[in-house]
Amino acid sequence: KAELKKLQVKWREKGRAEHLTARLIEAKTGRKLEYVKLSELPERWRRIGREGQPGEPWLKWCDTVFRRFAETVPCTYLHEVSPDQASTYSASLRQDFSRKTARGATQLLKSAFSRLLPLGTSNPFEGGIVRKNDKSEGDTVHRRPFTAEELAVLFEAARPDPFLYPLVVTAACTGLRRGDVCRLRWKDIDLRNNVITVKTSKTGSNVEIPIFRPLREVLEIALHDRASGAE
Repeated sequence: KAELKKLQVKWREKGRAEHLTARLIEAKTGRKLEYVKLSELPERWRRIGREGQPGEPWLKWCDTVFRRFAETVPCTYLHEVSPDQASTYSASLRQDFSRKTARGATQLLKSAFSRLLPLGTSNPFEGGIVRKNDKSEGDTVHRRPFTAEELAVLFEAARPDPFLYPLVVTAACTGLRRGDVCRLRWKDIDLRNNVITVKTSKTGSNVEIPIFRPLREVLEIALHDRASGAE
C-alpha cells in the first residue's frame, strides 16, 4: 500500500504544469529546477560567485534587507512572490526610508530574484521604470502588463497597417525590445519546434521564447509571402 501511494503521488505530479515545466527546463539546460525559500536568501546571496569579495558591512546590510522582506511578504518560495506584492513592498520602502535607501533595497531584491529564481520564471521586480523630475531623485513606477482584452484592441488597431501589425504582434508575444524585434532574422525562428532563439541587446544572453498562436500566424504569412517573392 505504501508503494502504491508513492506511485500515485508520482504520477499525479507528472501531470501538473509545474512538473512538465521542470522537465522541459532540465532537458534544455541539463540542470534540475531549484526552488529557493525566502528564508534562504541571505545565505544563498552570500554564496553567489563574484569577481571580487564584497565587504562584510555590505553583506550584513543585504542580510537585513532579505530578512525584512521574508518577514513581510506572506510567501515561502521566491517564485510565489507576485508583481503586486513586489510593487507594494517597494512602495512601503519609499514610505519608511529615504529614496536612495528604498531604491537600493529594491534593486538588491531584483538582482537576488534574477539570480535565484527557477529558470523560466518571471522576476516580480522586473518591469519598473524610473521617472525623474526637478523635485525628485527618481521614483520607480511598475508597469502593468496588458490584459487579453487590451491586447485584442491593440492588435485590431494595428491590423490595417501591413508594416506595423507584424511588429506589434511580435513585440507583444515575445516581450523583446523594439530593437531586438527589428533585428529578428529567419535563422532565429524554428517553426518546427515552435521556438525563437535570440540574443537580447540588454543582457547579451541567448533566450528561447515560445511562439504563441498570434505570432505563429504572422510568421507563417510572412514566410508564405517571402517564398512567393512578395515584398
